[in-house]
Parts: sequence; C-alpha cells; structure tokens
Amino acid sequence: MKRDRIALFGGSFDPPHIGHLSVAIAAAEQFQLDEVRWIPNCISPHKKEIPVVDASHRQQMTKLLISVHPRFSIWDIEIVRGGVSYTVDTLKAATEQQSGIDWYLLLGEDAYASFDSWREPDTIREKAQIIVYPRNRGSHKIADDVFLLNGNFIDIASSQIRNLISSGTPTPNLLPKSVVDYIDTHRLYQDT
Repeated sequence: MKRDRIALFGGSFDPPHIGHLSVAIAAAEQFQLDEVRWIPNCISPHKKEIPVVDASHRQQMTKLLISVHPRFSIWDIEIVRGGVSYTVDTLKAATEQQSGIDWYLLLGEDAYASFDSWREPDTIREKAQIIVYPRNRGSHKIADDVFLLNGNFIDIASSQIRNLISSGTPTPNLLPKSVVDYIDTHRLYQDT
C-alpha cells in the first residue's frame, strides 16, 4: 500500500508570494507529494528581532495564495502554539498525529546553510527527508542525504516585496491579485 507523502513548508510568509508558490508546485510535482502543508510561523527563531505583521494576516494571505491548489493546505500549529516556532516541535507533532506518512521538509538553500545550528537537527533528519530549493545567494554544500529541487525559481525575498509596497512601487507578477487586495484593504507594509 502506498504511503502518503506530505511536505511541511514553514516560514514567516510576510507576505507569501509567487516565489514560494512556484517552489511548492515544483516540489509537489518532482516528489509526487500528496500534500504540501504551509505553516506560517509565530516567531521565527532566526528573525526574532525583525518585526512581522500579525500572524492572523500572514495566515490569511497564505490561504489566499494557495486557495486554488488542491494539494496545498495551511496548518496553524505554530501560530496556535505561540512563542518561538521550532521546526522540530512541529515535525514531532505531525508525526505523532499522523502515522504511516513519508514526511518531507521543504527548505530554501539559505535556510539549509544554517540547518546544523537549528534545534535538534538530527531529530529533524530522522523524522523527515529534506528537500532544498536553490536560492541565488551563494553556493552551499548540500549533504548526500538531502534532495535538491530542480528548477529556476524567482529569487525574491518577502523583505524586498515589503520594501516595494512601502515605497508605492507596483509588485506585478510577485503577488496574486487576491493577496494584493488583502494587503491594500488592511494597509499592510505601507507605513514601514
């Protein structure tokens, strides 16, 4: 019997954008994933000092971004749990809640570069297969037991999009209209 394949895709998603979406679509296709579970974090352990918009806004924007993709879902575990979001805690909860799943963890190459400094990296490796997608911010050695996602992806950071919005510059092809409308309605990133 075939085991389901589920990838966890976490991040601040402040805002979630087309680059995130293209990565998730490519991973779902290349690794024949049954689901990509998007997980907006509460507080990133790597960005504690960087202000982010309220988690409810980031969650809603992520829902809008993925709404037309049946294999994509959103999981609010880190927002509900509160505090600093550690991948190992989320992965432990996932494996306890659902057995018989092949778990994957989708990471950018820049995040993977610091992976060994994360909380319990060996436990993460035991519980999930890591998929790394390329980011054009330097070349990092990828371990032999890590899958590399193939493709040319939009290398844009959410911080760059926030800066564009703050300066009044349009963000064509970086955000879907539903997310742009949400940002405009709630006046996000316009006073940063």
